[in-house]
Order: sequence, then structure tokens, then C-alpha cells
Amino acid sequence: MSTDIVNYEQGRGLLATEDATAHHLPDFFRRCRTLAEFNAFKRAGFSDALACEVFIRDEFDGLLTMLERAVRDASPPFARVTDDFIAPLVELLMLRGCEREVLILTAGVSAFRQHSYDNWDGGQWAWILSVGLQPHYYAQLDQEERLDCEKSLAIVANELLSDHPAHSVFRVDIQMSKDVDTREWRKRSEGWLSGEGINNQGRVRSDNIASRAHDGLLFRSQPEIHVYGALKASGVCFAPLPVFLRGGETYQRIEPDFVVIKQGAIMVIEVDGDTVHKETPAEADQRTRIFKYAHALIERVKSSECDSPEKAKACVDRLLAAFDEWRATRRA
Repeated sequence: MSTDIVNYEQGRGLLATEDATAHHLPDFFRRCRTLAEFNAFKRAGFSDALACEVFIRDEFDGLLTMLERAVRDASPPFARVTDDFIAPLVELLMLRGCEREVLILTAGVSAFRQHSYDNWDGGQWAWILSVGLQPHYYAQLDQEERLDCEKSLAIVANELLSDHPAHSVFRVDIQMSKDVDTREWRKRSEGWLSGEGINNQGRVRSDNIASRAHDGLLFRSQPEIHVYGALKASGVCFAPLPVFLRGGETYQRIEPDFVVIKQGAIMVIEVDGDTVHKETPAEADQRTRIFKYAHALIERVKSSECDSPEKAKACVDRLLAAFDEWRATRRA
């Protein structure tokens, strides 16, 4: 028996016995159980080869469309549930201090779709990982930052596929989600045009996006919200996540977590994440040098010191006491 006959009969048998494909088969293909019957059908029913090709193409269009859609929407074998892949990916990113990438995957909705397939070496599948972000998050990334983040995510994602050599992440697409609240959009836009909700709070520091809102203000972590509450209760004058600029040839922009002002003195408070924040002392000194030039007191605390309202109050009380002592020494 020739290879063509075997291929035809095996392929037809597979398509005819699978529930997903059987009802998409053309009637003539159901009737032509052998390759000889199929060839006889072609000879008897058409005046020329072109007419036969057009007929067969049109008859199989529904089946091919269904199969293409199934391939496009299929889940990769390494992520039948997308979170089964995203969870270890985020864990690895946290250990490497990739704060921006962790936030994007945590705030976004991720999904895989097939990019391409090659039958070389038993089959090679390339996938696209798409991450949909709400407008609030997406707007905080400019194009260069988004492309950089997509590239770094793809590299780390492929590291996790060492045990799936036939599969790879071709690219990562960070997109703005269209799943937004459409109710009263005109009222919200009119409010925005009139100045409601506009402030100078930091929101575009690409390595640590402000992802949380509280009291109409932006914060980067829950411990920062606790510190905000403690500072607010203390009655001191302070600014959460303000933007400071230093112009001239040595232009610098910084978005400290908190700035406290008391009797002409300035204290900067930075809340460092214990597991994600990997800034070295030298890097921290470089970033906050703008405040050293302004003779400000710079205090850094761990997020574990203020991860509850009670701990945040104790932390703030200690910081304000240290601020008072520092101001007293400056006057002396």
C-alpha cells in the first residue's frame, strides 16, 4: 500500500472520529473513505483541475478556520493554567529584585497565544505572553520602558522553559486592557478636564510604579499606606510620594516615599521592601544626594517595620523623635 493511501486513510479516519472535527467535514470527504474514491470523485465532478481546487478549498474552509482558531487559543503544555507559569516567574523576578516586572505581572491579566509552529525536530512551538494592564498602570510606562520590560520578561520566561525544549516564549506583549469601567466616563473626563484628581505625586518611576491608591493619593506598597496613616495622625506637615527636581547640567528627578517638614527642617523617609528592593547603599546615596545638598535628614526603614498600623505608628514615633534630636543638634 502506497504512502499516499496510508496518509489519506489515516488522516480522514482521525478527522472523522474526533468530535471536535467530525461535524466540520465536507459531505464528499465523508463519502470518500479511500484515496481511490476521492480521486474518482475529482475526475467525475469537475471539468478542470482549477475548479476542483477551488471547490475543495471552499469545502474545507470551515474545518481549517476551526483548527486555526483552536491552535491560536490553545494553552501551552507548560501552562495549562496560566498562573502555574506566572507564579514561579514572579518568584524568580522577586529574588532578582525586578520590582517593575513583578508589579506588571501582579497587576495585569496574563494569557498565552501561539505565535508559530515548525515541524522541525519533532515540532517547535513559539508562544506570545500577553499582559493586559488597566489604564492606570499602563499610562505609567512610556514606550521605551514598556519595550525594555517586555524584553526582560521574555528572557526570564524562557529560562523557565529549560525542561520544555520544544517550546519558547517568542515575545511578551504588554497591552492596555480594554476591560474598563465605561459607566459615567463622560462625567469622569469632564472632572479631569476641570482639574479634579490632578496632582504632582510621583507615578512614573519605572522601577517602582505607584500601584495603590488611598485617600485619593498614590502609594507603592501597603506599608507606605500604614506610614501615611501614622504621619497623618501625628499632626506633622508631610508630603507622600512628592516629585522633586534639581535643574541645571546635573538634572535629577527623585520621588521619595515621604518628606516631612518641621520648623524649617526636612526629613526624607524611604520605605524599603525587604524581599524586592535590591538598591545598594551606593545607589541609594546617589539617588538621594539631591536632599543631602539641601541638608535634609534621610531615614530608611524596612517595610517589615511598618507592615501594620501598630508597627507603623511605633516606627513613625521613633522617626519623629530622631528628627527632633537631629534638629536640636543643628541648632546647638
